[in-house]
Amino acid sequence: MQVSVNRHGVYRNGLYWYCLGVPQISDRAGAGDQTAVAPGEMTVDELATHARLPVRTIREYHTMRLLPPPERRGRVGIYGSSHVQRLHLIGRLQRRGYSLA
Repeated sequence: MQVSVNRHGVYRNGLYWYCLGVPQISDRAGAGDQTAVAPGEMTVDELATHARLPVRTIREYHTMRLLPPPERRGRVGIYGSSHVQRLHLIGRLQRRGYSLA
């Protein structure tokens, strides 16, 4: 299997896999965020890490109105457990053969 890596991500067999590294949840404390986030609440990067999806996919689900909008705190969207449950539901329905349309 041929794999090439560049600054945009990983390419495998001519198909683009969006798998850039996302920060771990524990990295938040030292990142110098100005917005305080309570335990159980996540930013979009943390939600993507938890759901094992790219941020781009989560934003696409917002566009398609499959995922409810996050609570806003300034410019930061805060996601909760209901968003995680909805992402798991979307994945389960896709595995069963349902389309997102």
